Amino acid sequence: ERTEEKRRDDRWETLKRRVQLLSRVDGPLLHLAEGIFVARIDRIEDPARIVEELRKRGVLGQATLQAAAILERPPLLVTRDVLATAQRDLRALAAPPALALARERKRALTRYAESVDEAWLKDRAARLTEIGATLAADAFEPPRPRDRWFDGIVELAAAVHGFASAARLVEAKGRFTALGAERRRQVHTRIEALAAARSRARSAGPRTPHANTRRAPQSDRLAQRPRGGRRAHRAPAPRSFVRRSRARSRPCDRAGAALGA
Repeated sequence: ERTEEKRRDDRWETLKRRVQLLSRVDGPLLHLAEGIFVARIDRIEDPARIVEELRKRGVLGQATLQAAAILERPPLLVTRDVLATAQRDLRALAAPPALALARERKRALTRYAESVDEAWLKDRAARLTEIGATLAADAFEPPRPRDRWFDGIVELAAAVHGFASAARLVEAKGRFTALGAERRRQVHTRIEALAAARSRARSAGPRTPHANTRRAPQSDRLAQRPRGGRRAHRAPAPRSFVRRSRARSRPCDRAGAALGA
């Protein structure tokens, strides 16, 4: 009788461990410096730190994520070994004796799953297929370059606020990028127009002064010049340079606001 009870306890502990692992793979996938992680993020506490590291490295490190965000549980590094173990656990849980024991201990398993049944197992199978496809695609992709740091922001926004919020963030970035391209096009057009006008002026030759135009004597022109050198009054610097420097920091500010919102 004691042997049978011990076997039953062992089966229960094994079932609980399998359900726990399959519940941990449920969550958003994040591409971090150490690999692909499943991370359930409650909120971002320090968006500026995240943006700074993404701009420097192009990808976020696990330590920075855990320091700058509040996580529901520690992130799980997903490897091929972890995926293979989860698939074996899934097949074991699909056996009738395991499902019967899960129904019997349903209340004890609610911290990992609302109900361990056929529907839950089907959902876990789809999730493992998705993770496997991500691992296979990531194996052939080079590390994310620094100029694609905004992809990390979008990924975190999807993990925290959902895919709809991430899609709006991508759309906003596209609008700002198009606006910047249009402004650069206008500047190039103006420069080309000025260059063309200057070329036409040179080809036309020197201007002939009008016969009735009398130039003032040099002594009078010197007398009218204000003190302090050739140009005593200097025009203020154009504000466009100030606006341009501020505009460079706006994408970073918006990225941090998107994470902390």
